[in-house]
Amino acid sequence: RRNNQGMGLKAACGESDLELSEARRDPATGTWVVDVRRVSDEKHMGEVALTPTLLPPRTNKQGKVVWSIPADARVAPRLGLLEQRAVFAHYRKQRKERKEANHALAKETKKKSKKKSHDERLESAVTAVRRCRRRR
Repeated sequence: RRNNQGMGLKAACGESDLELSEARRDPATGTWVVDVRRVSDEKHMGEVALTPTLLPPRTNKQGKVVWSIPADARVAPRLGLLEQRAVFAHYRKQRKERKEANHALAKETKKKSKKKSHDERLESAVTAVRRCRRRR
């Protein structure tokens, strides 16, 4: 069931298979959090904290604040299209950074294992030479 705010909206017009859950309070930090889910299989893909740096107050031409994260902890924030776009952009950036970090870690691990296998081959060659010398 889709929520009544239309949070799917093809990832805020990004034409992807992602949607946002209703905002909920994180009991550990006290900040508002939304879950990012894949629509096709309802898989939880990640979560994004709604902070004032991510979603600053939006003003109209006269300077009046049109939207902001509610100061009252009992009132859940309702995300408009611009806010949804910002949340999805932040999620994509997080996902890209996570992938790059995992890729760098895998590359480093592969490099270490290659070096280790190379060192092991050298060690076995040195050991073989020493055995040959002992037999003489």
